[in-house]
Amino acid sequence: MDALPDLVAAVRTALSTVQDPDLHRDLVTLNMIRNLRIEAGVARFDLVHLQLAVARLVHQIQAAPVTLSRNALRSSGGR
Repeated sequence: MDALPDLVAAVRTALSTVQDPDLHRDLVTLNMIRNLRIEAGVARFDLVHLQLAVARLVHQIQAAPVTLSRNALRSSGGR
């Protein structure tokens, strides 16, 4: 019986107690832990971190076309 899946699950459970300081949610729920594996008895993983400032900028960029369209419509006399 292979104990590695149990060890990976235990590491994932431990990581689920670590909170992102900006978003105040755990790293596992935020899907920030990638490629979790055990190599030579050491847990290794990739941490994906989207900085909050970048997330805000992405939201602003996504909202920009709507804002621009509404302003263009108003200036052209439309509703």
